Amino acid sequence: MVVFGAGASYDSVSPRLNAAIDLAVDPLRPPLAAELFAERFSNFVADVPAAAPIVAQMRLASLTGGDVERRLGELQEEVQRYPERATHVAGVRFYLQRLLAAATARCMQRSAGVTNYLLLLDRIVAWQRASGEPILLVTFNYDTLLEEALARILPNWTPALHELMERRDVRLFKPHGSISWARRAALDGLHDGPSDVLQEAICRNVARLNVTRNYVYRGDPLQVTTNSATDVTPLLFPAVAIPVERKASFECPDDHLERFKNVVVDVTRVIVVGWRATEAHFLDVLEKHMAKNRRIALHAVTESRASSVGTEQNLMHAASDVSWIATHYSSNSGFSTFAEDPNPLLPFLQSQAFVN
Repeated sequence: MVVFGAGASYDSVSPRLNAAIDLAVDPLRPPLAAELFAERFSNFVADVPAAAPIVAQMRLASLTGGDVERRLGELQEEVQRYPERATHVAGVRFYLQRLLAAATARCMQRSAGVTNYLLLLDRIVAWQRASGEPILLVTFNYDTLLEEALARILPNWTPALHELMERRDVRLFKPHGSISWARRAALDGLHDGPSDVLQEAICRNVARLNVTRNYVYRGDPLQVTTNSATDVTPLLFPAVAIPVERKASFECPDDHLERFKNVVVDVTRVIVVGWRATEAHFLDVLEKHMAKNRRIALHAVTESRASSVGTEQNLMHAASDVSWIATHYSSNSGFSTFAEDPNPLLPFLQSQAFVN
């Protein structure tokens, strides 16, 4: 199992392989959670006015040294006593969707698809073809950089929702949703119109919006409606989880979660890239469904040894019945150096010491 967090997308373009790209000054570099509401993304706030009140609060929290995810969770909890907050929260979903769709497109255009995801997954898929062992990929990122890499490596790979967790060779689980997903919804017979008008109507009337658990894939992440007058749920509500400290639910199809529970029991190796392992609801699934009393190898990819300790401790505490064997890979370039260097990856994958 390979688990990707925000740090992976933030470091998705290697400065050595893409020397012409100066990520330090690129305003659309895939952001970390603490940067999601930064001033450089103001044009996306202008596109989604309903998000502005929360964006203002988040910038203030960042300036005063507050925890962005904790503060966002506090704001979301205000809905019960401050009904208008529901409109602002809905606006944040559209804001995140627009921002990360643009960041993904920018990254793919500037790198021509030559990303660290591509390098790493190409090696892992080559190992899979030789070993026959299935690959389970988990990403907490809303962007589609991982999917873009898979599409270049596997000619027959498709992002269709019904196939992501059903392939035998490479499965993809996105527990917090994706910019390319939406949930079918309905509102007072509304079914067509300009995207900005529909977006505003959805946010303003979100309290009356009937949001279903029916997820759909969209080729255009900004598509807001199916444009069908006969469709009973023609509106498309962004399927991206609000990035709060303690998420209470998953933003993915129910059958994806059930399938994940069924296959995670077979995991013998875990690689973590840019993930802190703080999502309690996901860790709870691991605790309940990973194989008990099994030796599982854990390899954390971080910028320093110190930063990997928290991830290792969180996983070991959550799945305490597992005999974790932890190693780490650290460098100043984190994901970039790890993706370029096959030496730590291949021995980890090929070792039989962890196969029970």
